[in-house]
Order: sequence, then structure tokens, then C-alpha cells
Amino acid sequence: MDLLILGASARAAAFSALRISLRSTCIDLFADADLASTCPTIRVEPDQYPDGLARLAADLPPMPWLYTGAIENRPDLVDQISTRHRLLGNPSETLRAVRDPIALTEAVRDAGLVAPGVQIDPSGLPVDGSWLRKPLASAGGRGINPWIGQEREPRHSFYYQERVEGLPASAIFVGERTLARFLGLTRQFVGKGANRFAYRGSLAPWPVADETLDRVERLGEAVGSRFGLVGLFGIDLILKDGHPWPVEVNPRYTASVEVLEWALGRSLLAEHLKASGFEGGGKSWEPRPETFVAKAIAFADRAFRWPADWAIRQTDPDEFPETADIPNPGTMFRPGDPVLTVFARGDSPVVCRRVLAVQIKTWRRRIRSLTGQGVFL
Repeated sequence: MDLLILGASARAAAFSALRISLRSTCIDLFADADLASTCPTIRVEPDQYPDGLARLAADLPPMPWLYTGAIENRPDLVDQISTRHRLLGNPSETLRAVRDPIALTEAVRDAGLVAPGVQIDPSGLPVDGSWLRKPLASAGGRGINPWIGQEREPRHSFYYQERVEGLPASAIFVGERTLARFLGLTRQFVGKGANRFAYRGSLAPWPVADETLDRVERLGEAVGSRFGLVGLFGIDLILKDGHPWPVEVNPRYTASVEVLEWALGRSLLAEHLKASGFEGGGKSWEPRPETFVAKAIAFADRAFRWPADWAIRQTDPDEFPETADIPNPGTMFRPGDPVLTVFARGDSPVVCRRVLAVQIKTWRRRIRSLTGQGVFL
């Protein structure tokens, strides 16, 4: 049975599904060349995203569906699509609860763990950048800025969170309503140019001391059980002095999951489907674990067009990728747009990052030589 995958980018989840013999129909913002060559893919126009997803999904036959980022910000849309397609993941009422920053902070502190301070109104907050102004409907770290007394936004648009300095990370779990199983911890790469908090990539698994790992596991158990989460979910956090400081919960297949899948050598999407009550898929995907795996997203540093006559070799979803999210010939990019994703592997985090740096330089040169323009990673 096919799956329907919707979101800003469906490629990672769709390739994960292919590795367990499930074909996906995808609707996303890019309909990238590697995705469209392997799955039925529909592109939603940016000015119609995300509401246009429901219209396009309504034209498809009923099938099980799951969402990627950042549909968790639109529980009404999840309800609308779920009237026709069976949802595999967290329903709207769960999304409203777990995406409430006040409720999340209370759940974490009730478990005896640390959490940044949170306010809906900035009244009384210092304006020295020690707090952050964050969109309530956040996605990939975009729109986050230090609070320095900017013009106040409507209460339904932003909230304010105490800034914690440390190492950005993301913990991945699979929820089973009353409990949550820890799957792995990933290092997050964030910030570049004007988007200083934007997500740029991941490295997995990220090693930490046993005491820290225990706190991370307790964090997932507390959040998963309090909100009754089902399937894969990620907790973005800051590691500081051995403590995980949670900053956001992404109750879905996250951008970090695919690097953790390659590092562990097993399908985490299969665990999401099982937790959601879906009995499907064929082969069990069990490649050789890659020890440490990283990816980085290349962004356009200026406007340019992807060459009409330049195509990158298509990636077999069963083979470790060199690149993914490959643009269609002739695609026009604006400054700050994501261009493609680069992968690396190594036998330690240090080696993995070195290999990733080489890959980044290689692709930066290739793109510049063929387009006359550059990208940054």
C-alpha cells in the first residue's frame, strides 16, 4: 500500500519509505529531481503553501499519510487532510498541546529537568539579547531573533524564550502514547548569514557522557508521556554543563532522522509506522552501520538559475548518498533558498566533519564553475 507524504520537503521520508519497500506519493514545495524520479511527486506553489496541500491531497485516492516539517504548525490542516486520508502520526489535539511553549516548559520542569524561561508577552524582559523572540509557528529556526526591544507583535505570532548558550542538538524518540523510546542524539548545525538560528544540517550519533544521556532519555519520556506522542518526534535542545535544555518539540519525522538512520543502519520510519498502527512495508532495511554520518544544506548566496543541461547522477535510496534534494534543471534560486544537501561519513565525529568540509568545498566549486554563482553551507 502506498503512503502519502506531505510537507515543505518530502524527499528524506520518501527515500526512507523506499528502503522498506513502500512507495510514496509526495506533495511538497520543491518536487526535486531525485524525488520525482523515484516517486509520484506534485509540487505545491510557494504562494499556495501550506493550504494548497489539502486541495491537492483531496484529488488523490485515500491512503495512509504522514507529514514532515512544518505541518505541525497547522493542526487545522491536519484535520482537513485526515478526513480523506488515514493519519500516521500525531493528531491535531496533540499538536496544539505539545507545540504550546508554556505547556512544554511545565512538563519538563514537572519531571525535575531544566527548561528555559518562557513568556508570551515581553513585558519586563531585558532587551539585551539574553532572551529570544520566536515565532509560535516556527520552522527550521527561521524567524528567531534576540529580543532587543523590537516592535511588539500580536500575541498569536511570537513568544519569548530565555536564551541558553551551548551546543545545539536534537534528540530523536519514538512515542507509544504512554512511553517514549530514545533512538539517538544528533549534533545540529545552525546559523549562517542573516539566519543565525536556521537549521543547516546534522551529525549523528553525537556522543555525550552517560549522565547527560540519562537526562536526555528522561526528557523524551517526560514529553512523550505527558502529551501522548505517537511515532517519531524530535526535541531540539541545547547541551550545557551536562544538561539538555529543550527549546522545541517537532512531533514528526524530522530533518535529523535520515542521518541517524544511516548511522544506526536501521529504518526509523518503520518504527514510526509501527507505533502509528500501520502494518505495511516489505523488506527490512539493514545496511552496514556507517558509524558517524553528517549532512549539510547548501543555500544560495545570491540569485541564480540551475543549469538547464546539468544533472547530478540520481541517487539509489539504498546506497549511501553523496548529495540529495537535487534541483530540477532550470530552477531559479533567490538568496537564502536551499539548493541541495551534501552528505559525509567517517569513523569519528571529527573525521566525519572533516569529510563534510571537503564535500562542501567540492560542491561549492562545482556549482560556481557551472553557474558563475556560489552557495554557502
